[in-house]
Amino acid sequence: MLHYKVAALSVSCPAQYLHEPDLARNKMGCIVVACTEADFEFWQDNVCLLRAPYWNVGQLAAQLIMWLKPGFATDFQFDCMDSESRELFTLRHADLGFQFSSEWGEYEQATYVGREELIQFIQTFSADISTKMKADLGLDASSFLEDS
Repeated sequence: MLHYKVAALSVSCPAQYLHEPDLARNKMGCIVVACTEADFEFWQDNVCLLRAPYWNVGQLAAQLIMWLKPGFATDFQFDCMDSESRELFTLRHADLGFQFSSEWGEYEQATYVGREELIQFIQTFSADISTKMKADLGLDASSFLEDS
């Protein structure tokens, strides 16, 4: 079973972005989501696959939701604006699921992740980040982070 830990959220963007009118529906809102960070851990059962401080959890959640919507048509590579690396959080099609790998990961080898457990993780993670953004930061990110 996939699960995660997310510490308190912070936003690393200019303060004026947070005061944009109708932030949830404009381009600045997308930037604010991408700049939402927290210490992050990604687990499968009792094994920590990835542990990273100041991880762009908002950006990861938004990209995972966008990847889920068309039904995992391609492999997934997290495109983090704060890193030039392309292998931070990668999911490649494998049999009926995916192989997870990360150059920042706790293990050198890829780990198999089932399709249904990945769907559940993405939906739960993105909804949780949206809820935490509202509760912790007073920001409505639902239009960017919820599977609707």
